[in-house]
Amino acid sequence: MTARLPTEERRAQITDAAMKIIGERGLRAFTIAQIAREVGIRDGTVFRHFSSKDEIVQAVLDVGAAALQPLVDALLQAPPDRQQCLLNAIAALKVHEDVDRRL
Repeated sequence: MTARLPTEERRAQITDAAMKIIGERGLRAFTIAQIAREVGIRDGTVFRHFSSKDEIVQAVLDVGAAALQPLVDALLQAPPDRQQCLLNAIAALKVHEDVDRRL
């Protein structure tokens, strides 16, 4: 097992592990046991830092939203022709991500 860490650091580890597992296996397939194994902690330790699996999912969504915010801001401030260009780039990333998941 890993050393004791401050809650903020452990929450970040748990969130990162959840993102990885959800990305690889899907939202319905991830478990607290998988997260604990990925982080190197006991299942119960996860619940010292998050009150529920739903709270972990919310943390994952928050990280994703924060990562997308600069792109959304750029899109909103771009002139219409650039907005379309950015939307096309986002669509291309989505297609690339879908292809990667199928491989």
